[in-house]
Amino acid sequence: MRTFIIAAAGLAAAMIPMSGASAQYRGGGYYRHDPVRAEMRECRRELRHARNRWEYRRELAECRREIARARYERARHHRHRRHY
Repeated sequence: MRTFIIAAAGLAAAMIPMSGASAQYRGGGYYRHDPVRAEMRECRRELRHARNRWEYRRELAECRREIARARYERARHHRHRRHY
């Protein structure tokens, strides 16, 4: 019985660092700084703070241009990377 409790405690102790590592990987990795996600976040904030319909439409057009530019830059960056 004591061996079972010690084994269970060891398994639980081993699982804690694994779960932290997987959460750390999700936060970093390939999407650490994705310009498209950053532009979308900024656009949501700007659209939320638009004061009237005219300003909302102007910000929406600007956001669409900026997101398209960020997508183009991201694709351009990935095309020129060497994959070994």
